[in-house]
Amino acid sequence: SFGELVDGFPWTIFISDKAHVNFAPDYAVVDPPREVYSAVWVYSATERVATLGLGPDDGARAWLNGEVVLEVSGCQGVVVDKFTAPVVLNGGWNRLLLKIYDQGGGWGTYARFLDNDGPITDLELSLSPGGGWAFDQTDSDGDGKGDVCDED
Repeated sequence: SFGELVDGFPWTIFISDKAHVNFAPDYAVVDPPREVYSAVWVYSATERVATLGLGPDDGARAWLNGEVVLEVSGCQGVVVDKFTAPVVLNGGWNRLLLKIYDQGGGWGTYARFLDNDGPITDLELSLSPGGGWAFDQTDSDGDGKGDVCDED
């Protein structure tokens, strides 16, 4: 959960309005090799077959609803949809978890769901499994955690 420490590092909220998520500016405090985990809940109105498109710099592992659906090893820069895997999105909320590891240089990824016509555009995203997340990180009690993520 947010704020929980894992090997001395807390889960934090990282929000990007860019298609390319660049981890280096915020997380390159650790020298390579290094890794970051990224989680998001994805809502699909119906069950559907899709393709996960991933473009990591460098390696990656992707889980959808707890199952490994894609693994990438090697060194390369970010390229949209360079690696793909067939997946099934359940009707309702689906958890996508990515591990992006870096051997040096740039550090980021592209990730999206595709169908035969290209990117799927009717999916919703949330930071919680029940949805309802709003872009409001008010910190009413001043403890450094936005109210959306604060369990106190």
